[in-house]
Amino acid sequence: MRRVVVTGMGVVAPNGVGRRAFGKALRSGDSAIRPLSRFSHPFFSSFLAAEIPSKLFSLNGLDRFIEYGLRAVEESLQDSGLEVSALSPDEIGVVFSSSKGGMESLEKGISPTFMQNFPTSCLSSMILRRYPFRGPTLNIVTACATGTHTVIRGAQLIQDGHASVVLAGASDASLTPLLLSGYDQMGVLSRKGIFPFDRLRDGFVVGEGAASFILEEREHALRRGAFCYGEIIGYAMGQDPSHPLRFDPSAENLARVLKGALKRAKRSPQKIDYINAHGTATVPGDLYETDQIKRAFGKTAYQIPISSTKSMTGHLLGASGAIELAAILLAMKEGFLPPTAGLSQKDPACDLDYVPKVARDQKISTALSISMGFGGHISVIVVQK
Repeated sequence: MRRVVVTGMGVVAPNGVGRRAFGKALRSGDSAIRPLSRFSHPFFSSFLAAEIPSKLFSLNGLDRFIEYGLRAVEESLQDSGLEVSALSPDEIGVVFSSSKGGMESLEKGISPTFMQNFPTSCLSSMILRRYPFRGPTLNIVTACATGTHTVIRGAQLIQDGHASVVLAGASDASLTPLLLSGYDQMGVLSRKGIFPFDRLRDGFVVGEGAASFILEEREHALRRGAFCYGEIIGYAMGQDPSHPLRFDPSAENLARVLKGALKRAKRSPQKIDYINAHGTATVPGDLYETDQIKRAFGKTAYQIPISSTKSMTGHLLGASGAIELAAILLAMKEGFLPPTAGLSQKDPACDLDYVPKVARDQKISTALSISMGFGGHISVIVVQK
């Protein structure tokens, strides 16, 4: 099977626009959680958010999720050093996704530009209009597992010989009145902050942003002397159909997916140096994830550092898996463990090593990321340096 490496990266995160700024923020434990400022209404006066400053983007008639995605794409292409003109357009695929699409445009009402701004697929269409990519093009929507599923599918296109290079990533801009109201009614938002695995956690804070990756067939990347952030060596996908919003703690759905990803990667639990957890700071969600990691990894779970970078970025919903893969690759490159920045009083039932408060210097050779989404979507990806 053809091997897949990551040779370029672009990041638009609330705590750092650009991969260097994002990596620095991760290492410093910088959180972007602030009082919501983009719009005002008495109902939203107590809401928190992880916003990207509007002054950094001109928008130019495009929805925020498109602008964030295009900025990330541009950086990832520059970072990769890929000479697009030297390749056949049919060799380059695009798998770029969003779980929500242009919700800001939807809530503004119908306009002449509505259909170029709202559908989740319009970002990949915009990419194709700007760049000469004519290989397979896909848009994947699996709630908060969207970003991870997208990178997995991009890797599969290369492994199966459909493309030599795939532009893969995800973008989400869901800080809108309708969506925030909906999540609030579901009882999953916190007014205090996002504190994964903490005794006082009570929900997540919504963030926004995008991450883009250049995936390449390994031999293709080596021939052109490209720098490789890491290799995608395993993944698995699964489902928990028990409830639209919650995962069944009596079943082993996430544990089964974790075991499947390790099997595909041909790695034992002892070979995993770091786990980027889904870690949304909901009470049942963090308990479930902790338990499932222990079921999958056994006693080794207690030796593996785990963190939730959502403690710094907020929950980027459909883009969260992509941003969290970027966090892993940057941490792997620089040799540190990102912290769970909001963790002060660990829940006794969440008894693993969650790298509380501050980053640690540590070499990472192999790591994995967990993503889960409403509707029961589960995805896990494994990368090695």
